[in-house]
Amino acid sequence: MSLEFKFKIYLPSIDEYRYFTQMTNDMFTDIAKIIANRDDDLLDRAFIDMVGILSSGEVIPSEITRIDMFCILLNIYIMCVKNNVELNLPGSDDLGKQKLKLDLYDILDKITNFDFEYTKTVDVNSDMSVHLKAPSMLVSPQTDEIAIDCIESLTIFSETHKMSGLTPKQRAKIFESIPSDMINKMIEVMKDIDAEYKLDIIKYGSEEEDKITISLYNNSMFEIIKLIYNQNLQSQYFYTYFLSKHMQLPNIGLMTPAEIQIFISLFKQEQEEQEKQRKLQEKKSKSGTHLGGELPTGGI
Repeated sequence: MSLEFKFKIYLPSIDEYRYFTQMTNDMFTDIAKIIANRDDDLLDRAFIDMVGILSSGEVIPSEITRIDMFCILLNIYIMCVKNNVELNLPGSDDLGKQKLKLDLYDILDKITNFDFEYTKTVDVNSDMSVHLKAPSMLVSPQTDEIAIDCIESLTIFSETHKMSGLTPKQRAKIFESIPSDMINKMIEVMKDIDAEYKLDIIKYGSEEEDKITISLYNNSMFEIIKLIYNQNLQSQYFYTYFLSKHMQLPNIGLMTPAEIQIFISLFKQEQEEQEKQRKLQEKKSKSGTHLGGELPTGGI
């Protein structure tokens, strides 16, 4: 029987947990390479693909909110890499930057416990209403795309039309056919939602503006995740080289980044212990030579 380690992740918008498997070091390195290439579109698709793979297809990214996606990616990093990161942020030191140490559990706690109504119904008149949700896409380059993405369903003359399962083109075509008064009312409500969902997750200075805020309708969640997942590629390659050359470990790419760090830490401890023992033996050897030396001849 083959067992696979899984862990649960809480999805705030549906108030449910889903199981995920571990992110491998190969996946982690590929994401770091995409970030280094500054290709946000490819990075967005890579995150979507990874979530689908690690959830064994149980989570469909297009059917969850970007808030859920943010929590999933944050949890995956915590479980498979580490629960703290050090970010370079604007500051007043000589380099114009300051290092900020973050506990990712604090960020996760703030976003999962934020009091927010994830779905809202906008009644245009007695015959029409639109049911809104948080956006699904982690990256939304156009305002119209966000508006379309936020429509969960439309109710016209008591008949409800769900948007789930439709292609982006089909959703866009339906949006174009929506009466203008419905769109205007929907935009008004979305502005209120935007003002409501302002979550300060990082404070890094003494001034009021020294903070990083997550909003619902911009790409702030994506940018935070990108900062967290950003890695030094040279270090990633070194870890793979080191473990394969000095420890002969198989399937390094299938390990999690956290496991690789554990092996490296154990290797360092072993080397330090060996060095400690070597110095102790050297000290004993020198001491023994002195005490066991021959006495001077000729008497006292």
